[in-house]
Amino acid sequence: MKAPRIAVLLFLLFCAGLLFADVPVREEQFIYSILAFNGKDYAGTFARKDADTIYLVADVDNFITVRKVFVYFWPITQDWKTDTSALNIPFEGTLELSGREDEPETVGMTPYTYYNIRGEYELNWSVAKEAEADQAWQHYQDLMDAYWQSVSKYYETRAAYEALLNELTTTITRMRNEGQDVTKLIDTLRELKSPPEPQYPTEYIVPPAPVQKAFILNLPVGEYSIRFSTED
Repeated sequence: MKAPRIAVLLFLLFCAGLLFADVPVREEQFIYSILAFNGKDYAGTFARKDADTIYLVADVDNFITVRKVFVYFWPITQDWKTDTSALNIPFEGTLELSGREDEPETVGMTPYTYYNIRGEYELNWSVAKEAEADQAWQHYQDLMDAYWQSVSKYYETRAAYEALLNELTTTITRMRNEGQDVTKLIDTLRELKSPPEPQYPTEYIVPPAPVQKAFILNLPVGEYSIRFSTED
């Protein structure tokens, strides 16, 4: 089974959104779901069944998946939306890409994740693919696991600190009332320091997304066509 061809235009700037006629609310549709770079960050959109063109930024990774969802027009914002809470069926297959060479090129689905590290926001996006995607996701998971372990240890240490602080304060008060010397206890109290709070990981501005599969299009400026096909 092969879906109809759809044109793909690549420009240096991302143009999002096309004007379409009204359709019934929550219509079941086959769509191209798009996660595209817009010059600053990654944003999600989709091409519904009546769309004949997708505009993407050239020379950067853009991610396309194919799925069946409910589509509806939202008059308040005057745009089309998807309702994936009731229907969200992803399809796996291949993407037939035409326009770069004489013969159509077959593009498979690739596991990937993307993230933004600290620095100049627009210039610090990274995409990891295949095994590197799993490594990037695992690295982020390890960072967060270590952080939450340090948080748990902090609360234990904080509770012990507050218990000792309360015990010393109570003892000093009692001994003073009894006329006893509390100099050593006062010195001990002054030396007590509250445990430092753990620092949240600061490596990422946008942490890696969970690894998923998509058709990754990274093409020079030009006009192309794509057609999705499954084994049947």
